[in-house]
Amino acid sequence: MKTIVRNLFAVCIVLSGIIIGSVACPNHSYALQTDTFTGKIDFNMFMDDGSVIPAGKVPVAEVDYGVRRREQITSGGTVVRPLDDMINQETIVIPYDGAGNFSSVPKVGTFTYGMTSNIPTGYDNRSFANLHSFYNLRFNNVPAYIRTISANSTVLGDHSRYSYNTNAYKKVVNDTNDNYPLLYPPPSNLAGNTNKAILNPNLVRTMPGTFNYTGSRLTFNEEEPNGVEFTLSGGSFWFPNPGFEWSNWHDRQVFNSSVAGSGKKITFFMKGFQVVENFEDETGTTITPPSGFTQGKTTDVVENQYTHTMGTLPNQYTVGSNEYVFEGWYQGSLKPVTLNTSNSPAPTIDYTQTKSIADFDDEGIITVVYKKKALHVLQEKYVDGSDASINSGSWDTSQSIVEGNSFTGAPLANRTDTGGADWEYIGWKEGISGTVNSKTTPVQINNILGQKEIYYIYKKKNHTITEKWVDQVDGSTLLNITGNQKTSPIDDNDHFTGTAIASITDNTSADWDFVGWENVTDAPGVINPAASYAVNNIKGDKEIRYHYQARNTSATLNLNPTPQITGSGGSVNWSSRLTNTGTSALNNLKLKATSNWASGLSAPTMVTVTPAGGIAQNFTVSPVDWVGGFNLTGISIPSGGANNYAEITFTDTATGAVNQVLPAEIEIDGNMVGSLAAENFVRIDDPDEPNLEPLGNAGLINIPDFRFGDVEVKPYAQTKDLDAASYQAGYNPYIRFKDQESLSGWSLTAKLGQFTSGSKTLPSTTSIELNNGSLKEVQNYNKHNESLSGGTSVGNKSIPSDSTTVALTNGATQGVYQLDYAFNDVELELLAHSGIAGLSYTADMDWTLTTAP
Repeated sequence: MKTIVRNLFAVCIVLSGIIIGSVACPNHSYALQTDTFTGKIDFNMFMDDGSVIPAGKVPVAEVDYGVRRREQITSGGTVVRPLDDMINQETIVIPYDGAGNFSSVPKVGTFTYGMTSNIPTGYDNRSFANLHSFYNLRFNNVPAYIRTISANSTVLGDHSRYSYNTNAYKKVVNDTNDNYPLLYPPPSNLAGNTNKAILNPNLVRTMPGTFNYTGSRLTFNEEEPNGVEFTLSGGSFWFPNPGFEWSNWHDRQVFNSSVAGSGKKITFFMKGFQVVENFEDETGTTITPPSGFTQGKTTDVVENQYTHTMGTLPNQYTVGSNEYVFEGWYQGSLKPVTLNTSNSPAPTIDYTQTKSIADFDDEGIITVVYKKKALHVLQEKYVDGSDASINSGSWDTSQSIVEGNSFTGAPLANRTDTGGADWEYIGWKEGISGTVNSKTTPVQINNILGQKEIYYIYKKKNHTITEKWVDQVDGSTLLNITGNQKTSPIDDNDHFTGTAIASITDNTSADWDFVGWENVTDAPGVINPAASYAVNNIKGDKEIRYHYQARNTSATLNLNPTPQITGSGGSVNWSSRLTNTGTSALNNLKLKATSNWASGLSAPTMVTVTPAGGIAQNFTVSPVDWVGGFNLTGISIPSGGANNYAEITFTDTATGAVNQVLPAEIEIDGNMVGSLAAENFVRIDDPDEPNLEPLGNAGLINIPDFRFGDVEVKPYAQTKDLDAASYQAGYNPYIRFKDQESLSGWSLTAKLGQFTSGSKTLPSTTSIELNNGSLKEVQNYNKHNESLSGGTSVGNKSIPSDSTTVALTNGATQGVYQLDYAFNDVELELLAHSGIAGLSYTADMDWTLTTAP
């Protein structure tokens, strides 16, 4: 027993021998063999373009299977089949591998087949055939929109071919040994075919979603209608036709392969219905479609209920000399009386309906209808006021207008010719002799029935040049000269040139020097220093500014406070004189406080500037203005003469600690080489030791006033400290003085007169004790960083109330000094029973600073 297995599209049919890979056949075949055969059905299936069938749209493939048995005996030309049936019948669902292949599970059977010498009496031969048979191939659950399933792809070509090979064994005449030698090569009518076509490459669409493989009976009557030839597998025989050169019995060996000699495997392709887009005019004549659309364009259907959207069609378009106007569309091959006028067309086709392929093909034809209309030429011409063509006619245009339509023109308000000149639109007319309409009248011609000419009338533009002479400080303030500003006309595309005046004297006699010129319109902020100026090819109005700067002059500035010494929180009136010492008017002034303006000095809220011989002008000032600076707009100080100055006054408040120096400095900018500054100061007075404000270079600045308060009369001597309630908190007595003139030194003495209360006195032995005195030098006197340095002890001093002069301290160096005492180091010494209770005693104390020449 032999077993034949082939994992191909079709399994080999083997009468004798084993076919695996290459064919190897025995030299002889002995009739009536019993072998095991394996059969299967195996093919590919893709979309028409060769792509894998989308998920969810793979058909269910079924095939009927059975073992075909047949016994045949012949006598002359008479054929008798005692046995001819189909057993083991079943329907097989062919598995799909997900990648394009359908292949069944192999069927295995043991068959007896071939020619035998055991022939009934009266007959010539007897044979047996047994075949695996797969037939009635069909596809269910095919998407309803699939139109064809075929082994011929419109994209990839023919895939309906397979390989068919045979081996023949010839019986020797009158040989009773059943010995059939192998014929090689086989006779031509038994030779193989590596390019054999299946009988029915195009499956039949029996209803939506169902396709069958349908055809006539096969060549050797070995199979039923609808059979699948390439799936046969089993044993058989061959009986030659009468008259064949070998009129002997033959057995044969048959094997098939699903792969043809070309290398292609049998493959079925699914192709869907298509929607076709056509365009025609109202007479049904094919027309050129509008841009973006294609005549006869086909679109593959991809859904069972498919909506085809063409997109929005133009209401009208032009091809050559024809204008086409949209009328509507219809579906199918027959044009209805009433067109569908919706835009865009979007018909839906339900392919699940029971309709023929022809019906669906017809339903997939969409025809868009446009009406063809005549065109008339309309010319737009551009002329000047004398009807002469502008720009050599290069602006003129022409266009085609559909008969009966209207035209609306839109001439530009401004145009520039090739020479660079600008023109402005002033009106229009229909025809050379037509009435001129103003530019505000819309350009409109209705119901055009013939050729038309429209004339647009333009004139050259005129522009204005504005000249300004300005202060270069801000670039916008006009100089005080007659005729500033100046305007003049200029034609379009002309040139504006000239040379600026080097220096100007304004109406206040101030001199100004040229800095540069600015084309504000075209290049704002760009100052050209050249005296000659040129603006070429004028386009539009222009503003030209000539920048001048006030000629530099010189000046002086001072600053004086009143009072200069004030209590904390006191008001200070400031005055400053700005004097023009140069040869040109002083202007473009800006005033501010410098960083040396003490924080203890408030910012003024108003500054008054009074030019000599002029009217006072007030300037409101914010703290930001005071620090950042503010312009003294309108203030100009002439050079020379009695009125060459201006007074500046303002008031503020001084706040600080006792003896604190508050510096003050102001600065003025203007047409000077550099800014001017003036400084001064304000000192916060000591309420316990008011500043004596000595004149000259030497003198006492601060001296103490000793107040001892209430003293109890006691029968014994006593010492009394200063009365703290009579002084500011933190007060300590001191004597401040200055010597800025002596060459040989200075000395400080004190003497105390007798204490009296009316006619009553205290003993002259009553004294004031000054203990632990410390002499210090005042550094940076009257400056913001004034401070005390050093500290030399002057010891303890007793000053009796008998007017005796007591030397306190002396020195050999000029300077400002301060003799300091702690509050408790000043004492009053009293004898027993001194004074009368209830009386108030005072004494004069003289402080003397002596300087040597």
